[in-house]
Amino acid sequence: MPTLGGGGAAGPQGPAGPPGPQGPAGTNGTQGPPTLTVLTKNASFTLSAAEAGYHYECSSPSAIVVTIPLNATVAIPVGTMFEGHKDDAGAVSFTTAAGVNCYMTMGTACRAVGSPWQLIKLHTDAWLLSGDLQ
Repeated sequence: MPTLGGGGAAGPQGPAGPPGPQGPAGTNGTQGPPTLTVLTKNASFTLSAAEAGYHYECSSPSAIVVTIPLNATVAIPVGTMFEGHKDDAGAVSFTTAAGVNCYMTMGTACRAVGSPWQLIKLHTDAWLLSGDLQ
């Protein structure tokens, strides 16, 4: 039987092949906690769609009246929420424009410094007011 020789020198390296396909995407990281921008109000104001989604810090030694507008005057989408708290000695109370209904169980003014409040638009001219009210 013939035998193979003792082997010669290795040949040159061949060219690199084409790149392989991209691997699968990694997992997404966890979502951070939700945040709200705090908006300080030092005087009476009327709700506006542009300021929805903020947390209102009602901070004044004088009274602040929050007015809930008629939809025909200030169009705010149904389901919009406003929230805030009383942050100073001045009273914080809520009033409605003529033709607006506001449902609440406790009253229309924040009870004390630190009292939170929340307004949700339920229908075209109907709102729900809740919080630490009197």
